[in-house]
Amino acid sequence: MPNRKELMIREDRQCRHFRSILEGKSCHAEINYSDLRKHGDLPCFGDTGDSIAKCSKHQPYTLEETQAKEEKFRTEFMHISIALAAIKTLSGTVGSIDCPQCQGKLSWTRSTRNKHIYGNCETPDCLRWMQ
Repeated sequence: MPNRKELMIREDRQCRHFRSILEGKSCHAEINYSDLRKHGDLPCFGDTGDSIAKCSKHQPYTLEETQAKEEKFRTEFMHISIALAAIKTLSGTVGSIDCPQCQGKLSWTRSTRNKHIYGNCETPDCLRWMQ
């Protein structure tokens, strides 16, 4: 498994239009993945070579954007860790706490099967995770 630095290097080359194939059959620029695959592997991650299809809309993130994404990841990871520590002191399988990132309401559910915790802040684009 790649480490965080290797992922960051890859994100630096990743196309800003990329959308997981689980989310749809095309990227955010409406390029159909099946059409690209007819000409080789997907170019979405900035890989090069004869086996990689060419895409006229490939647009990688800038270094500044990649660094901002990395900082956002680190901040969210820290806040999720704080939330998890607080939730682990509580009993029960459902509840809510103050979100450590925005102070909104963060609802959580703990699985009775494996004790994994799912969390979701009420504030759009704030904390959300599933273990």
